[in-house]
Amino acid sequence: MAGCFATQALVDGEPVAGRAHVSGIAVAPDRWGEGLAHAVLQRLNDLLLEHGYDTAQLYVLETNFRARAVYEHIGWRLIRTGELQPEGPHAVYETSLGERT
Repeated sequence: MAGCFATQALVDGEPVAGRAHVSGIAVAPDRWGEGLAHAVLQRLNDLLLEHGYDTAQLYVLETNFRARAVYEHIGWRLIRTGELQPEGPHAVYETSLGERT
């Protein structure tokens, strides 16, 4: 019904200490609006804290307004837009993992 994963964040191919990159966030469309994305991301937040990360980032298509609204609603901060990716321009979000959403 819902899932995501995280890896070590990289900049120019080099690891960024304490920062995770979150990807693959998905919720089955028939379950949208039930708070599953929030629950999955909160559990991931807890797991990343346990493994020594203090921040997380994610990229989302700029035109995916539904997902962007969810991230903003649960406290992720928009860092920048226009990040060029093969699928199209992305918005980049970040959160401090110590903050409860």
